Amino acid sequence: MSSTVIIKPALLKSSLLALAILLGLGASGQGAKAFIKEAEGFAKDGNLTEAIARYTLAVQVDPKNLKALTGRADLYERTGKSSDAANDLKAAVELDPSNADNANKAAWALYNLNRHAEAKAMCDKALAVDADHMMALQCRTRACLALKDLDCAHASAESALAAKRTTDTHYLHGLVALERREYSKAAEDFQQVIDWNYLYEQAYVGYAETQLKMYEGYSASTMQLRTLDQAVSKTTTALELNPRSTDALFTRSKALAYQKEFARAIDDISKCIALGREDVDVYHYRAQYYHGHGQHQNAVNDLNKALLYTPDNAQLLLLRSECKEKNLDLDGAVKDLDLAKKAMGNDADFGPEQRRDIENRRTRIAKQAFEMGRESDAPVINVLEPYRTGNAVQVSSALKQVKVSGYVRDKSLLDRITVNGAAADFPKDERDPQFITSVPLSATDKAIVVLAMDLYGNVDSVSLAVIRTEAVPPIIQLTSPLVGADGTVTVTSGKTDLFLEGSASDESHLTRSPSMG
Repeated sequence: MSSTVIIKPALLKSSLLALAILLGLGASGQGAKAFIKEAEGFAKDGNLTEAIARYTLAVQVDPKNLKALTGRADLYERTGKSSDAANDLKAAVELDPSNADNANKAAWALYNLNRHAEAKAMCDKALAVDADHMMALQCRTRACLALKDLDCAHASAESALAAKRTTDTHYLHGLVALERREYSKAAEDFQQVIDWNYLYEQAYVGYAETQLKMYEGYSASTMQLRTLDQAVSKTTTALELNPRSTDALFTRSKALAYQKEFARAIDDISKCIALGREDVDVYHYRAQYYHGHGQHQNAVNDLNKALLYTPDNAQLLLLRSECKEKNLDLDGAVKDLDLAKKAMGNDADFGPEQRRDIENRRTRIAKQAFEMGRESDAPVINVLEPYRTGNAVQVSSALKQVKVSGYVRDKSLLDRITVNGAAADFPKDERDPQFITSVPLSATDKAIVVLAMDLYGNVDSVSLAVIRTEAVPPIIQLTSPLVGADGTVTVTSGKTDLFLEGSASDESHLTRSPSMG
């Protein structure tokens, strides 16, 4: 019996490609070249998926083929696979450290992935080959800024500016000067960029940020007003160039807030969020604007969102505490202060004086919350165990310890719950808590007394009379029918009913007659 096997063309092609890898096409170099040629053809036709697949086959055949690695990296970048692109470019640099361009491409790919330390290392490799490589100098400046290495950023920006004075090199030089608090130099750099290219949107934002830093350093109101006007003017121009610039909107919102224009500041920063920028800073700053505008609940809502990103941010917790206090949520304000103190830990940014201020504030708010909650209603005690009838409980005379449990209703938190003078366990941070304890009970004890006191000294007590019951069970003696030695009785077959007769004795009164079902 014969059979026919049908192989689809796509499957046949894949199988042949796999076989080609195994056989090496006679020579690995020749095989890689063939795959690269196919990859270039697919890329030219716009079929990037197949092109990447062919480059991958080329790399598998010849892992040291630079053209395959860089070609695949380019397609990875074009298809949004930035991490894969960066890894291919790093591999290419390892194979050929003398190619400054590949090292520069790898640096930018890593920088865009926020892998700043790796990006700086790649810039160093590029600059070791070509000390004046402009793009590598610019990438190194940005990477060092991100790493807060201002000496490195300054040296890189100086080298880039010395190599060529352009709008980009002046802009980066201005960013470094801004971080180094050299505000006059920063303003000069940003203004130079604007003079050369009035369409350079980021230079307007950089200039405005510089003016805000100057504002913070000035004490004279005239100088402060001038810097804020400059900041608003420059960011407004940036927004005329690009109405969707979230950087310009964010910076202008800060300037407007300094001018006490909170409604306009809220409007600008809300546009940032509407345009898709949602991070800790936008919610933090909008919360500050709401707070300044007297909209404290809106501020709390934004701080809740910001704290989702950084739940241990002491500054956010302190601001939320302040907003809650303004909103008369005093218990919430105290809890946030406690969370902030825990988040601070040993952070040197919070000095002894600031910590004392926080502690004093906590004491003041807690006292205010305590007084605001003062009431005169006594707690209400409900005892569940032991089982009670009216104001009495029955306790076996065999017991020397008795379990007492129940719950207490009160408008306020409770200070204590005791049973016969012994403290009972209960959650002190809950209203209407349940309690439970076990207390000794001697033969002479006549009552179980439960007492509850709230934080304001309001007291309630319940006294339950103890009725001791004996612990020996009744004695039953059966006289008819006769009981055998083994405890059994003999009944005539076919009998449908049986007459029982006997006696029962007990130290206590019996509650029902003995019977058998």
